Amino acid sequence: MSRETRRPAASSLLLLLPVIAALSSCSELSEYYCFDKSAGVDDLSYHFEFEMKGFPETYDVSFYTRVEGKNQEIYEEEGIPLSIVLTSPSGKKYSETFEFRAPGRDKSSPYRTGVSVSEPGIWKMDVEAGRTRLYMTGLGLYIERN
Repeated sequence: MSRETRRPAASSLLLLLPVIAALSSCSELSEYYCFDKSAGVDDLSYHFEFEMKGFPETYDVSFYTRVEGKNQEIYEEEGIPLSIVLTSPSGKKYSETFEFRAPGRDKSSPYRTGVSVSEPGIWKMDVEAGRTRLYMTGLGLYIERN
């Protein structure tokens, strides 16, 4: 048995060149969306992992959710307390609380603007929502690179 080696025709290579050029010129994504869906009324813990580049890159970070319930007026008046723990790529932890307050059933609220990190890499964020009269269907994180 003999093996035959086939070489692609020149026209096949010419068709691949634009694809290869397009793939090699792709820029990094400038937005990150993630929604951690609740497993039920008692599920108030949410986890996110995302990459951040170091200085001079800056980011705007927001939370979003949808709340369910019968009393429309509580959507307007009640905030959602969030306990946030950020873990850097090296394992250093930062914690704070944030009052997630936004009108309506579909809520979106800026968390931090102009964020710059001194430690680039994969960051982790663990969020614990305080119990309220609102039922959150989950919690979303939106990060936009400036």
